Formats: sequence, C-alpha cells, structure tokens
Amino acid sequence: MTNDRGLMSLFAPKIASVGFAIMAVVLPTIALFNNRAIVPFCAVLALIVAWAWQPGNIWAHIRSISPVTRYSLAGLVVWMATSIAWAPDPGRSLVTLGKLTATAVLALALIGPASRLFDRFARQILWTAFGATTALSLLLIGDVYSEGVFSLNVLGKGIHAPYGAFWFKPAATALAISAWPVSMFLWRQGHIALSVFSILLSLVMMQAIGVNTGMIATIVGLVSAIVFYQLRAWRTWVAIGLLSAAFLASPVILGPLLQPEKVTSELSLLSPAQNSIAYRLHIWHFTANTFLEKPLGGWGLGASRHLGDGQNVYDSVRGEIGEAIPLHPHNSVLQIFLELGVIGALLVLALIGRIILRLGRADWSPPDRVFAFGMFVTILLFYAVSFSAWSSWWNAFVCYAVALFCIARRSQIEVE
Repeated sequence: MTNDRGLMSLFAPKIASVGFAIMAVVLPTIALFNNRAIVPFCAVLALIVAWAWQPGNIWAHIRSISPVTRYSLAGLVVWMATSIAWAPDPGRSLVTLGKLTATAVLALALIGPASRLFDRFARQILWTAFGATTALSLLLIGDVYSEGVFSLNVLGKGIHAPYGAFWFKPAATALAISAWPVSMFLWRQGHIALSVFSILLSLVMMQAIGVNTGMIATIVGLVSAIVFYQLRAWRTWVAIGLLSAAFLASPVILGPLLQPEKVTSELSLLSPAQNSIAYRLHIWHFTANTFLEKPLGGWGLGASRHLGDGQNVYDSVRGEIGEAIPLHPHNSVLQIFLELGVIGALLVLALIGRIILRLGRADWSPPDRVFAFGMFVTILLFYAVSFSAWSSWWNAFVCYAVALFCIARRSQIEVE
C-alpha cells in the first residue's frame, strides 16, 4: 500500500501536467470549431487534476479559503436558488443554477491544485501554451490576410464584408486571455522580448479579426495594471473604490441618465462596429430601466431570456434594430442587477473585492502583480461588454486561464 501511494505521488502530478499541456493546445483550437466544446474538455481536465491532487488536499484547500469568500459565495448560491421562486421560467433557471454550481466545482478543481501540484512541470506547460497561442494567432492573422484560405478549406466558411471572420471571435478571445499567463511566464524566465511579443501578437491578431472589445480590454488592462502597481500602498483601496463606484452606478448611468439616441446619432451607419455599439446602448438602456422596476430582488435567475420577448428597440437613425434583450444584455453587471437585484449584485461585488485584496497582498512580485491585475481587468471588461455572466464556455475557460496563471507563478521553482 505504501509503495502504491509513493508511485501515485510520483506519477499523478506528471499525468495531470500532461493533461494541462494538452489542453493548452486543445482549448483555444477547439474554440475555432465549437466554443461550447470547451466545457466538457475542461471537465475532463478537472477530473484528472482532482484525481492527482487527492480528496484530502482538496478539502484542506477549501478550509484555507477566507471565511468572507466562502460565506459570500455560499450566500450568492443561496440567493440565486431563492430567486428561482420568482423567475419567469423556474425550470430553465434551475438548469442555469446547476451549470453555475458545476463551474464553481470546476474552479475549485483547477485553480486550487494549480498553485501546488505542478512545480516540477510548470515550464513545460507554459512553453507548450506559448507555442500553441503563437501558432494559432499567426494562423488567424494569416487567414484574414489570405482572404480566408483556412476558413474556406477547413471550416467551409468564406470571409465576407462587413463582418469578416466573426466566427473566430471565441478563439480570439481565448487567445487574448491566454496571452497574460504566457507573457508573465516569459517575463519571469528573462525572455522580455518574447513576453512583449506575445502581448503585441495578441493585439495584432484581434485587430486583424476585428475583435475591438478584446483590443480595448487588453490595452486598458495594461494601463490599469501599471497604474495599480504605481499606487503602491494605496493600490488596493483605490481599485476597490473605483470598481465599486462603477459597478454600483452602472444601472443609473445606463438607465435614467443615458439617452441612447444622442450617442447613436453620431455613429456611422456604414461601420459594423459602430452599429453594434448603437444596438448595445439601446439594450443596456432597456435592461437598466427594467431592473429599476424590481431593484431589490431582481426578476429572478435567467430572466434575461424572457424580459425582452416580443419587444424590439428602435433608433431614430437606424429604425428597428432588434430584440430588446437578445438572450442576455451583453453586459454581465447589468445582467446580475436585472436577475438578482441589489442583493445579488452586492454579493458579487464582495467576491470581486476579495480578488482585488488578494492581488494587493505583499507576497506578489512586481511582474506577477502587473500581469495578474492586467488579466483581471481584461476579463472584467469582456464580462462588462460582451459575455453573459452565466456563459458556460466562457466561465470554464476563465477557470482554466486563471489556473494557467497560477502554474506560471510556480515556473521558477527549482526542478530537482
């Protein structure tokens, strides 16, 4: 029995590390074909990692989590479950709650072990991730400038104006997030030029495809990270204060204070990007005003799918644009307020505050802190203007990316 345990302690981390290295290639690649397939692949990786880490270590990790974080997360889950009672479609809401609970388990299985399990294999995992992100980014750039050779011959899709290779956007988003842990690893290893190259390649790739959200999020992430680092002793509370103010003011700014047509009338009818902005401003305006009808408890988990049914938004320049809420508001902050009310929003804000407090701790080296905060801001901005708060594939990939970042932080552990 003792020999069996010794063999397991020797080989299990290696098997899990091989799994992580394989997923560093598979996940952004599979996003080219079917981004929803990311979820089962992440689930398989989580099972492998959980097996390698063993149940006793998982339980010890849960106990090591801050009580404030545990109680906030538990309170949020309980509140989500409670809100199903007044949701428009309780059955679908229950499914959504199940998916979110599974995502929390996924995060626990991936992120916890990533800080401890892969010391001997961190470099191999991150070099594999660097190779994969570089090759895929160059593939996407080449496809755009070759007028869709890969898209047409492999995916059976042609690149047409005005929307171009829009089907690349999930993969481009995955690559944009992956660039942060990869660049931090390269910086730690002394490969400064490669680190800068990785971020710049990500920006060039997003510009080629037209992922404007990703470009802006990455640039804002870089600037915010540098400012966060320079604030030193004040960094944590300034960041929490600014983020809290923006978070809590969003429904008021985008609801009663926003007059969409004053903005949309200045936007070009010929630009797909500006037409998208115009549509989102109307969606956000409708969502924020609808939230204010039930501000305390919201409309219930999953209500976004139903509140825009049969209602379209109109623009004085563009006419009828589309549904008032197309599945979700394309703004996770407003979605949380709309579905879970002020109570749910405050619980989410408490969890975000805990992340900032952790990023402000003294045990971070300067490069780690800069890259971590940049990645944090980039992910937040994707949530704020693109994805649903409950998107399964996106949440699963964020869990994987955070785990990859944790592994990158272990990349200078001496290998015996």
